[in-house]
Amino acid sequence: MYKINFITALLVVSQFVISQTKTISGIVLDAIDENPIIDAFIFIEDKSIGVITNENGNFKITFPSERKKLVISHIGYSKKILSIDEIGSGQQIFLEPRNFTLDEVIITQKKLEKDATLIMKKAFAKLSSNTREIPFFAQAFVRHTERSIDRYELLIEAVLEVYDPGLVNNPKGIKINVLQTRRSFDSRKIDTVKFYRTYLNVKNKSSYNKNYEAARNYKDVSKDEIQKAIAYYDDHYTSGYSKNKGLMDKLFATDINKLRYFNQKKASFNKKSLNNYSFELDSILRKGIESVYKVKFKRYSKKEKELSIGWLYVRSRDFAILELQFSQILGNSHHLRKIINGNLKYSTNIKFKEYGNVMYPFYISHKAFKLNQDLVRSIRGEEDLSYYTHEEILFSAIYTDEKKIEDFINNRFSWEWDSNIFKARSYDELFWSQQNTILESDKNQQMRIDLEKRVRLKEQFRKQ
Repeated sequence: MYKINFITALLVVSQFVISQTKTISGIVLDAIDENPIIDAFIFIEDKSIGVITNENGNFKITFPSERKKLVISHIGYSKKILSIDEIGSGQQIFLEPRNFTLDEVIITQKKLEKDATLIMKKAFAKLSSNTREIPFFAQAFVRHTERSIDRYELLIEAVLEVYDPGLVNNPKGIKINVLQTRRSFDSRKIDTVKFYRTYLNVKNKSSYNKNYEAARNYKDVSKDEIQKAIAYYDDHYTSGYSKNKGLMDKLFATDINKLRYFNQKKASFNKKSLNNYSFELDSILRKGIESVYKVKFKRYSKKEKELSIGWLYVRSRDFAILELQFSQILGNSHHLRKIINGNLKYSTNIKFKEYGNVMYPFYISHKAFKLNQDLVRSIRGEEDLSYYTHEEILFSAIYTDEKKIEDFINNRFSWEWDSNIFKARSYDELFWSQQNTILESDKNQQMRIDLEKRVRLKEQFRKQ
């Protein structure tokens, strides 16, 4: 029996009221130096609909036309609320920078905490109450890229539906389904034997040698079967190998999602590991009228030969975490240094937005190094088939109606959840014309144009 999912139903309805939506675009700039403000929040007042500015400060947002107020905010700046009627296409929007110096805090701001370690202990102690304790649904836009040093090799964009049961109900019960994808021509050089053998190991559970011999003869295998093998490898080997979890599952429900995974086994942050970090109060910033602690942290693991370093932004009023910037740096003697051009293993940036007095994820950025060949071959330097991967996830809408969510979950087959963004799917141009996405930066747009010179992306999408 055919079933239509909750968010898809909303999208179908939206096609009948497309004339009742409005789209505006603009650029957000610093009012002092007029430089673009990156990652500014742009959202409809009292709604979960929103987008984020790109590296050039640009944004575009589509929303129900009856909405009248647009909110623009960024940590370190005053908040601006504009009437929709005030905003023209491509309008410049200026935010005023507002921050404390630490000297000002020490002298005048008696209500603010000055001990960074105490700030962080309070923030993690209140993490559960400040984040989601009830189920929610989200629609999310994803952009995945793989590139060499100077050009795109693969570009995939997808729209997901995400079900999160809440921290209290089930810390590992996140479900993800891909609604639509569009992808570029795949110009990567890959170790096809490695990809296909990995796929066969899971599919038929035969011996390594038997699968290796079969993989060496991959040219005798159908194109569809090879595409399935590549999609499997990309899904399970991007951002670290996992036999049971694909890329989107790893981004949402493993230690990559640092705060969502707090206190789990082997988590970067848990009650015990917090004692191994050093914390330093970097500065106290403003977000609108709110004060925000910017806390620097670091921890070196001799056993893993890795340094964890980054910043946490914590609201002073209730110690809610607004943003996490986390990087994993390889030590000089780490074996991966032989194959990675640099010392960065991965970096993650997670931003939160308040909706209904609860902090929800709004934007996730994850950058990592990926091997597209056998590790031994890479160490020997036989051929460089490695790339830099980057995933950006924008939670463009949040749905919290518990009854609708419960009805949807109870009427959904388990096999209907498919989180693999690498699978080929049909391209729906009308669907994509209505989506809130992250605009490309000028640099990334040029790399995409270079990739399009082989085959235009619009034509590629139609051929899927």
